[in-house]
Amino acid sequence: MVRYAYDVPGFEGQALEVEVTTMGTKRLFLDGVPPPRQGSFTLTRDDGTQVDARFKAVNLGLDVPELLVDGQTYAAIEPLPEWQVAWAAAPVLLGFVSCLVGVAVGVLVGFANIQMLRRMESRPRALLATGAVNVVVIGGWLTAASLLLEL
Repeated sequence: MVRYAYDVPGFEGQALEVEVTTMGTKRLFLDGVPPPRQGSFTLTRDDGTQVDARFKAVNLGLDVPELLVDGQTYAAIEPLPEWQVAWAAAPVLLGFVSCLVGVAVGVLVGFANIQMLRRMESRPRALLATGAVNVVVIGGWLTAASLLLEL
């Protein structure tokens, strides 16, 4: 799990963060405590006024979400370029050659790849690592599928 901080005016005295897990779950935290409900939030600014907030999906929901507060959008971190998201989500293509289980595996691997791209310091090394994961997952899936078809 990784937490990213939002810089939202009116919340300078509070820690406004999003927690992103390897499986893509996203939760908002205000001073280390999650709001009573997730999805649409009512947050209290430093001056006591309450504002509505909600997540705005970035890169089809695979990346760290932006936070929409009172009609203004705030990013916790710069979104990954679209080509890197496509590279990371390549295993989703398993759905075209198999079934719903292939899509589920592809989405989970895509979320893990996004986290690797976010956490690794060296961009070339991160691209090589996610490429290796993609080759292993897609190759293993196709090998298992061909073996099962021969039974």
